[in-house]
Amino acid sequence: MRILHAVETYNPFTSGMQEVVQRISELLASRGHQVTVATTAMPERHFSTYNGVEVVQFDIHGNCTLGYRGSAAARDEYQKLLLSKNFDVITGFAAQQWSVDLMLPILQQISAATVFVPTGFSGLQWRAYKKYYRSMPTWLSEFSANVAITRSYRDAQYMHDHEIKNAFYIPNGASVKEFEEPADTDIRKALNIPKNHILFLHVGSHTGVKGHAEMIKAFRKAKLPPATLLIVGTEPPNGCASRCRRATQKHGLLTFSRSQSEQEIQFVTLRREETVAAFQAADIFLFLSNIECSPIVLFESMAARTPFICTDVGNTKEIASEGSGTGIIVKTHINRKGMSYANIASAIDAIEQLGNNTVLREKLGSEGHRAWKEKHTWGSIAVKYENLYTQLLQRKQSSL
Repeated sequence: MRILHAVETYNPFTSGMQEVVQRISELLASRGHQVTVATTAMPERHFSTYNGVEVVQFDIHGNCTLGYRGSAAARDEYQKLLLSKNFDVITGFAAQQWSVDLMLPILQQISAATVFVPTGFSGLQWRAYKKYYRSMPTWLSEFSANVAITRSYRDAQYMHDHEIKNAFYIPNGASVKEFEEPADTDIRKALNIPKNHILFLHVGSHTGVKGHAEMIKAFRKAKLPPATLLIVGTEPPNGCASRCRRATQKHGLLTFSRSQSEQEIQFVTLRREETVAAFQAADIFLFLSNIECSPIVLFESMAARTPFICTDVGNTKEIASEGSGTGIIVKTHINRKGMSYANIASAIDAIEQLGNNTVLREKLGSEGHRAWKEKHTWGSIAVKYENLYTQLLQRKQSSL
């Protein structure tokens, strides 16, 4: 099959959405399909093909609600690519961004089978997107198929409420190749984390919506044996990194270097292989994020046999209830805009419960790994997309 995946960000940019699309694209390419990714241009991207996937980039930013930025010629060029007869299947990943929004007004003119993976409808409750979501049921019906990556989050519920018939469920996952092989890096030694410390890990950039403030507050108040909280993530401009550091320094929790105190917090940016090593070395994954759809980091913690503590955000309740339980969901306040905020007392209880119970950690970690291996490897997920694409293509050909 000739497949086009349209997504706002792609390698070398790192994000949850980039991870999903890159994994699926490369696996489909390895299975003999011709896969192209259309994405935003980046000066750091010095390749047109990566691991068997062709990458076509466009100088486009923004969306149809807040306005487009970049080249008008690039927008025309992108829509011409969609309307060409070069593809059997075209899939757009994530609402509210240009690579899908420019697809919407020309859906009925596209000759390929079209697939939409909304990934959460993050702006569904935002006033600015009211008109956008009034039109969404029509658009959903015009796609050949719509894929929800959760069974219960707002996009899946929206499709159910609007009786969208062409809806399918395909979850997120984590990589067998990365997580089934032992790490080359001893992350504790590399970062001077004492061997006797319980290692809490968080992976999430300092965007201001990953729950860092609540996490730091809960961690410093928890009664624990000696422990380190390792916060892994990039530090974008105008993010929360400086506030996070002030919060730790205010309470005497040292960063960057080995501490003589019973609790330590480190902020680091790691290479991918080092991040995987951190997952494998961690005792507990701590993720009090404010907004998610189906966070890949939870599947990665499951793959690493690391139990997690998380807010009720996106479909984390679904993930935590896999098998006989893979993690702990803390009490969470969800505001009118759909943002999730951890109840600090509940987060402290969960941190203390898991931090002081080795048997429970091993039980949840083992169950998480089993559930991941059965249902959430990228290889099995890529096959689900392949089967869907084949079905749509056969249906399209039989209607000609």
